This record gives sequence, structure tokens and C-alpha cells, in this order.
Amino acid sequence: MILYHYCSQQAFLEILKNKKIWLSGAHNMSDYMEGVWAENIMGEVLKSFIEKYDEEVIRTFIERYHHSKFSPFICCFSSNGDLLSQWRAYAEDGCGFAIGFESDYFKLSNDLPCMAFNDKTKLTLNKIEYDVERQKTTVSTFMESALDYVQAELRSTQLPITLIRGLDGLAGYAALAKNPAFSEEQEYRLVHMPMIIASKITNKTTDTVFACSEMKYRTSNNRIIPYFEYDFSQLMDKGSIVEIIAGPKNQTTDMDLRMLTGSSGYEATKIKRSSASYR
Repeated sequence: MILYHYCSQQAFLEILKNKKIWLSGAHNMSDYMEGVWAENIMGEVLKSFIEKYDEEVIRTFIERYHHSKFSPFICCFSSNGDLLSQWRAYAEDGCGFAIGFESDYFKLSNDLPCMAFNDKTKLTLNKIEYDVERQKTTVSTFMESALDYVQAELRSTQLPITLIRGLDGLAGYAALAKNPAFSEEQEYRLVHMPMIIASKITNKTTDTVFACSEMKYRTSNNRIIPYFEYDFSQLMDKGSIVEIIAGPKNQTTDMDLRMLTGSSGYEATKIKRSSASYR
């Protein structure tokens, strides 16, 4: 499957030149309900369990969830390489590019995102879930598992191993459940969550463990955004970038693009132009 990363002309040049893509904090994305959307679903689903579990179990579950959740770093892709809304929102109003990556070459896990505890290259490639009913069903399954685990722990009974994934599952799924208003984007995302250690006194970051790169910072939309870099240069010989689509308002010539891709090591990359009649 080809997955497309929409970007500005400058970002396009940086990606081709450095052979790295950026994974930015999800809380800085265009959807201000990133993560919050899933928690709203959890709040709605939790009401159905009030009669089954006592107050202490539910309170402990909520505390455990907030302790286990994380803020992922992500890079967004779309399965559609020529979508007008994407050109407008993420590619300089149609002046940028959509870079087509062959997803099979990433060789990444499609498991639920989780905190990286033992692998600095731990990333997942996941499809976003927009269907609210499926979101509720998945959240309900993880939540019941987590509540059963908490209840067994509080009663000092044997803890079923199969239930331990409940809280982890909820935390990971929160990075993938999204407002259906964004469903047109047909999003997939690379998700990375290194262990970021900070001082409880000063809140200063003291260490970043199992990260795919050092944490860096950039400016965008009147804010400073932290990000990590994923180096895909080791995939070059496998043809990691298979297609480049120029936006509907992009005036870069095909000849110039072929010279750029050829000199950057992307000799077999197809060059296309958007079919959108947008100016």
C-alpha cells in the first residue's frame, strides 16, 4: 500500500535531502480533540459499568488510566494521494507535495501504540478509526478488561494475565480513535512514544529513553513544537518513496523534479500531478 504524506515545498526538500520524517506531538495537530475524543468515548462507555463495579474499583481504574496514558508523537499519512482537503490544509494550500511511501518497506509493527520500554526504534503504523460505534465497542472491551483487573487486584484475588492489557489497550487506542468529521482524510499514522523522564520539581526533561532520535524543536502555527526524526535512509535501496504528486497550484516542472529525485537517490520514483482543478 502507498501512503501519502502531504507537506509544504520546504518540508518536501528537507525530507528528500535528509531522508528523515518528523514525528510531532499529537496535541499539536490540527484536530484539537486528539486524545480527548477517545476519553469522551470512555466517559460515555464507563456509565454502562457503574452498576457492575463498585465506586472504589471505578475510582481506582480512572486513576490508573490517567497514570498510564501518554502523549504520542506521530507522523500523518493518507491512503489518498490527491485529496483537495489535504492539499488545502497540509500542503501550502495546494502549492506543496504528497510524498508516496511504500508502507510495506517500513517493516513496523501494527500493534496498538505503547510506551517504548526496550526498543529505541519502537514505532507502530496504524490506521485511524473514525467509526463511533466501533470505537465504543473497542473501548468497552478494553475497559471491562481493565476494570476486572482492578477489581481482582483490590480483592487480592489471582490476577488474570489476559486482563493486564486493558489499561495499555485504552492508552494505545486513544492515539487512534478520532472524530469522524476527519474521516475524509483516510489517515494512517506512524506512532512513537519514547519514555520521557522529567523532574517532578522543575518539570525539566532530564532524559529521553528508547527514542528514535534526540528530541528537537520547530516552529509552526505560532507555536514551538517538539518532534523526533525517523531516519528512513536504510530503506532507500528498497524504494521507500515510490511516488511524488505535485499539488494543484505547484508550479515546479516535471523536469526539475526528476533532476531533484535522481540526484537525491530516488531514481525510480514516479512523478505525478494533482488532478484537482484548484487555483
